[in-house]
Amino acid sequence: MQPNDAETNAMIRVHDLSVVYRQEDRPVAALDRVSFELDRGDSLCIIGPSGCGKTTLMYVLAGLLAPTAGSVEVGGQDPRRGRAATSLILQDYGLLPWKRVWDNVALGLQLRHYPPDEVARRTRTVLETMGLWEFRRAFPAALSGGQRQRVAIARSLATAPDVLLMDEPFSALDALTRENMQDLVRQIWQHDGLTMVLVTHSIEEAVFLGRHILVMSPRPGRPVAFIDNPEMTMDAYRQHPVFHQRCSAVRQLFYEQNGHTRAQAG
Repeated sequence: MQPNDAETNAMIRVHDLSVVYRQEDRPVAALDRVSFELDRGDSLCIIGPSGCGKTTLMYVLAGLLAPTAGSVEVGGQDPRRGRAATSLILQDYGLLPWKRVWDNVALGLQLRHYPPDEVARRTRTVLETMGLWEFRRAFPAALSGGQRQRVAIARSLATAPDVLLMDEPFSALDALTRENMQDLVRQIWQHDGLTMVLVTHSIEEAVFLGRHILVMSPRPGRPVAFIDNPEMTMDAYRQHPVFHQRCSAVRQLFYEQNGHTRAQAG
């Protein structure tokens, strides 16, 4: 995954991206000259200290925030033009508490003006696939954290995206539920051929879900390493010696680049 490959099947291209925002009437640089490419169907995990611009980068990829400098392409177009095939899952799930599970999952389809029968068909299919059919009439408050995360993923998958952006999606879950959700996301990524970008503070999560890992510097966020992790598709990867070796290597690199933020690393 190199920024300047001559021949590429890139789904995401980021070139010299910088983002500066204003805080108390002074400019604050969130990202500084970030460049990378991610091929179609590939996965990237982004890890770095708090405040290094990881979420800012996700908002730019989703088309919700404009670059101050540089360029971004998703699927060959500027994401700010609006891209129906990109889905974003936020840390707080983004569910509407006054809507039942069925309505939360159907919302994206309705906003894209799908015919009612297609909305019903896709909503039912994804609820059954995600093991949520029996909870279709429940409100989010009645669900566990893992179930709410499944609803958020189901809503994203209902629109058949080819790019899935996830910002700290499992940080509020207990350890066992978090691992189960990681397993689920990896299965979905492999089965559906999605291009996936995930922001995390957890080194183990980054190594488990990222075929490539982008390590960011403290603010303003700059890439300090692109790490290839091709073994992540292996069965029982968490139990394999390569997984532990890769985690150790990423942790060592993270500490070398961000030593003063060591306590913030997962």
